[in-house]
Amino acid sequence: MLGSVDSWFYKTLAGIKSLTPGWETIRIKPFVPEDMNYTQAKINSPKGLIYSAWEKKESNLKLTVILPIGCITDIWLPINSKSSSIREGDTIIWQNGEEINTNLEIIFKESKENFVIYKIGSGFYEFIIE
Repeated sequence: MLGSVDSWFYKTLAGIKSLTPGWETIRIKPFVPEDMNYTQAKINSPKGLIYSAWEKKESNLKLTVILPIGCITDIWLPINSKSSSIREGDTIIWQNGEEINTNLEIIFKESKENFVIYKIGSGFYEFIIE
């Protein structure tokens, strides 16, 4: 019974989900309830450690992700409006409803519902959504 609660935390709140066998392709689509300010989860997958955490600070949302080598990830970044901006580190990648071309290996896929979706590879990412 308790295993289902643990699963809900990493699959729903942190948004970690395997899309293919062996965790080669995953999705990170966090659920950010209004009455929560922080969550974090990590999974030891066959590829290695997968980590997802988000934190609300004033009007910003910080999403931190660590992905192991060999993982391709669709990351769903929640936005409040089309005028939101998204940074990865110090680089703006989304602003005023449009993607910003960068030299980063963060590939814009689409905006859908209240999310902006990117394809990312292994590594450490820190997204700030304003």
